[in-house]
Amino acid sequence: MDQHELTRLADELRALPARTPEPMEVPSSWLRRDNGTWSAVYPDGMVGEPFSFAQMLAIRGEDVGEILESLMSAGLVTDARPTGAELFEGPRE
Repeated sequence: MDQHELTRLADELRALPARTPEPMEVPSSWLRRDNGTWSAVYPDGMVGEPFSFAQMLAIRGEDVGEILESLMSAGLVTDARPTGAELFEGPRE
């Protein structure tokens, strides 16, 4: 783009009407299923996709390994089975 095109684009962007962000739909409650997963329940009665506590921690960037082991030891996370897979972030020494 040359300077004329950039100037014109900037002018057009400034002329766009202000856009109000769409409000985020906030869950009105949470549903805990028998298998230990959770789903958001919205004000209109719709129920969101189920997710596990470990998935929730992982989304936040938490290291779920030690936390999950502690929760399993306490009996708060049930029906968990080892997969036999070990994950490493870097090369093994």
